[in-house]
Amino acid sequence: MFLTGDFGGPIYWQILSGGSVSFDAGDPNATLFAPNMFDVFVAKYDVDESVSIAEANAASVALTISPNPVDRFFTLTSTAPFDPRTRVVMNDALGREMIAPVLVRQTSIEVDATTLTPGAYTITVANDRTRRTQHFIKN
Repeated sequence: MFLTGDFGGPIYWQILSGGSVSFDAGDPNATLFAPNMFDVFVAKYDVDESVSIAEANAASVALTISPNPVDRFFTLTSTAPFDPRTRVVMNDALGREMIAPVLVRQTSIEVDATTLTPGAYTITVANDRTRRTQHFIKN
């Protein structure tokens, strides 16, 4: 049996964002990430395997940016603690990685956006198990 699909992702301020697909809910290494919503996947299963398809509830962990739009500094907060190995990546509307100072705390990340030019951005927070993306506007 073959299963196909896309990584789906919202379009926000003309930015295409990606998503993830997990092929085994019990194994974090079985999750694939895609940078944009146009990426697709094909999975092959043995015919005697049981396969269930479920949409994950990404809203279980809330990630918010305040203030948004951003003038100089903003705080990214989470309802779940950030892992000490949390990686923070910002991209501009063209997908270029942008550098800005960040301070990762247990339930917040403080970002100094003073060097960013005005426009639309995404910020991705990831560790070995999860990946969350938010969008923000720099004034």
